[in-house]
Amino acid sequence: MRIAQTRASAYETLGTAAPLTAKLARSVSLSPREMAVLAELQVPMRPVRRHREIITEGRKYAEIYVLLEGIAIRYRVSHDGRRQVLNIVLPGDFIGFPACFFENALFSIVALTSCRPLPPPPVAAVCTRLRFPSAAR
Repeated sequence: MRIAQTRASAYETLGTAAPLTAKLARSVSLSPREMAVLAELQVPMRPVRRHREIITEGRKYAEIYVLLEGIAIRYRVSHDGRRQVLNIVLPGDFIGFPACFFENALFSIVALTSCRPLPPPPVAAVCTRLRFPSAAR
């Protein structure tokens, strides 16, 4: 919990919201309490160094992450070996959706810069949805 408070305090010091909170706040009105709970949930895991794959096409994959820091690309490798970039992943974006619904990942995601993905804890996500319905939309 101390790490979560430190992370939330860091965003407050900078005068910005955590990436996922900022993205949600653009489309839904969030109360200060909802924003605080969402900030606590956004404690990043270990960093992924640049040029490292976060998800590899064709491998088993069953998780969803939220990118908190850094930039990544979602791409597929064509039959002739070229890389087709599908889109750019920015802080606040989900990683692994919809790949988690299939047995194997449909595309790869590689970090362009040092990234910090966050696996949203399922119990915390459900509790957040029940306690703060506007954040769940």
